[in-house]
Amino acid sequence: MRLISLWLLLAVAGAWWGVRRLDVDVDILSLLPADVKEVRGLRLMREHFESQNDVIILIEAEDGAAADSAVNLLKQASPFEHARVINGVPDINQAAAALAWTMQNALPEKVRAFAERLRKENLPAHLERVTEILATTPDAALMQRLSYDPLGLMEFLSDGDLSSMLDAGTLAGMERMRLLRLLPPSEITGYKEAVAWLDHLKRVVGGMPLGPDVKVRFSGEIAFMAEAGGGMERDLSSTIGASMVLIALLFWIMYRRVMPLLWITLILFIVLGITIGIGTVILGGINAMNLGFAAIVLGLVVDYGVLIYQESAGHEAGGAAVLRAKISRSIIGGAVSTVAVFWLLCLSSFPGLREMGLLVGIGVAVGAAVMITTFPAIALRHPLGERRSRRREPAASRVNAQTLSLFFALIIIVVLTWKGMPAFDGTSAPLRSRDSEAMAVINDLERRSGGDDARRAPLLVVAETADALRSKSIKGDHWLPLVFLPDDAAQRTNRPVLEALSSSSEKTARDLDGSGFEPESARLFDTTIAHLRQAFIHPWPMALEQSSAQASISRFVSMRPGAAAVLGWTNDGAGESDGSDVYVPSWSRLGGALASVAIRDALMKMLPLALIFLLVLFIVLRSWRDVLLTLAAMIASFAALFAIMSLCGLSWNLASIAAIPLLVGTAEDYAIHMLVALRRERGDVAHVRETTGRAILFCGISSSIGFASLMFATNGGISSLGLVCALGLLLMTLVSLILLPRWWSLMNRAGRVSAAE
Repeated sequence: MRLISLWLLLAVAGAWWGVRRLDVDVDILSLLPADVKEVRGLRLMREHFESQNDVIILIEAEDGAAADSAVNLLKQASPFEHARVINGVPDINQAAAALAWTMQNALPEKVRAFAERLRKENLPAHLERVTEILATTPDAALMQRLSYDPLGLMEFLSDGDLSSMLDAGTLAGMERMRLLRLLPPSEITGYKEAVAWLDHLKRVVGGMPLGPDVKVRFSGEIAFMAEAGGGMERDLSSTIGASMVLIALLFWIMYRRVMPLLWITLILFIVLGITIGIGTVILGGINAMNLGFAAIVLGLVVDYGVLIYQESAGHEAGGAAVLRAKISRSIIGGAVSTVAVFWLLCLSSFPGLREMGLLVGIGVAVGAAVMITTFPAIALRHPLGERRSRRREPAASRVNAQTLSLFFALIIIVVLTWKGMPAFDGTSAPLRSRDSEAMAVINDLERRSGGDDARRAPLLVVAETADALRSKSIKGDHWLPLVFLPDDAAQRTNRPVLEALSSSSEKTARDLDGSGFEPESARLFDTTIAHLRQAFIHPWPMALEQSSAQASISRFVSMRPGAAAVLGWTNDGAGESDGSDVYVPSWSRLGGALASVAIRDALMKMLPLALIFLLVLFIVLRSWRDVLLTLAAMIASFAALFAIMSLCGLSWNLASIAAIPLLVGTAEDYAIHMLVALRRERGDVAHVRETTGRAILFCGISSSIGFASLMFATNGGISSLGLVCALGLLLMTLVSLILLPRWWSLMNRAGRVSAAE
């Protein structure tokens, strides 16, 4: 009891430390390799152009007017500090502000040419040419632009700049949709706050008379935080709770004992407490996705308790020390090989897999230590009863081993020949939350961002300065808002010219009116001059955040100390550069890059995994014959898994591919336990199945329960991982119980059975 009290004290201390230091990360990008260019691009785009503390509302209505009406109602709501419409009908005031900023930073010769055109002696001739073009041009777009801008302000923007300024980020093809960006009254610092504030916002929006045909969907960083954090909380409670209940029910069905079950449950919570404490000390925080490690550890560690309890049946003199010595070899061997495989995941390029491998490895090591040191004495206090009488397996059953194995192999070959191997889904979809409204909105916006051109994707270019951005050489069909970048030298040169232009603007407007143009045609010019006069209040060179155009241009340009970025668009084949700071930050294009990393990991890191695994197996089993039998059992199990996946239409993905090392690390325990028991019992297959085999059956089902509980996780990747692992473990359990003893008997038929060691 003193030892169990010490372990319990360590568990309480570990859980207390872990909860105090736990920093749950709900960011999906933290699970992905930071050195992958597409991941860096998504991080940089979020850093420069996406607030870490906002909600984006996508409003869909019958027409633009209904959408604008819904926006106006939402902007009057109270649960947020600021609301800004990201798209919609262009505002002439915003357009004029952007033009004023563009003129400030334009090439000085272009500004001088524009000012020269508006001089008193030159303006009449220019207006006469414009009138002639309006009377003769067949170009409707040119006619519309000159009607509203006869002075040629828009010439500071190219056609691409103009159309992209109105489309990019505001999204083409969204005439009936509006994007509204909301900021909370105060900063949201955790997922619990995000869940509470988003729920409140949804209740407020749900109570508004927006109209029966208005559809409102939510996205943005706060929505992602609420979905991931809330889902994590539900997953953690449901997976651990469901695993514990089902494992307890299974134990009761098999053994009809309460006290051993309660002790095993206590030990499992001790293991989780110590593991969380150690993991938090090493990692500093645990990603929300990897909190599911608890269900895996529960399913693995309970195996050791059940194996000890099963071996305690009919245990004769010697007490706990003899029982501990009897079971230590197989448990320690299985635990060492399992920990080795899981810790080899620390070589993965995926931070999420590295973290999960480390945590599960710690949990298995702690679980084996606690079980071996404490549970033998507990098991003997609550005896299972006498073992059943020994019964040798009939010789006929050994003869049928070849027939059974051939039949098993034939079924697998037929299925794989008919259906082929399971496909591989290389997209990033499995890494996201299932049924995520926030991600569905992002996918919809990405799809619409190119309008009719489905090839269009965001293009992000970063550099230390604006001048460095302008010097980038990018190939292919693309648009970048370089015209909106600040230029300190140009501003110093342009200011006196623009001040002179501003002082004569009233005379320019009168000349325009006297030439027969409508008063509305001077509105853009007058509004632009008004924004220039506001800019003259500040000393030049002037920063973007000081400009009245900051709200609209900040969608395309980000200027920070030592970091500048522009966001445009690119089509397929574009985006190549003479440098490395050009990115296509699209979730839809992330999957291919991640698939390449996963394949590279599999090829480069399977060799050390295989070598270490074989070494550990040989140290534990001390026989190359038994090592080969273990490998044969695993190959047969994986082949059966591939066949069932193909039959059921299941595919591998970037998350479920992790099942391969996980299954290797968990299922080889069963082979080790079975082979050690066969050698100890000198080939008495029937007896081994009644004792160790019964424990292995429980272990396989309980571990499958632990993984199967992950199938209901919010994250699609964790769900698929749980399904594949549950199937694989069940198959490996059946192979270890049915085929492996027959193979061992065949190989040792001539009496080559080594004595128990």
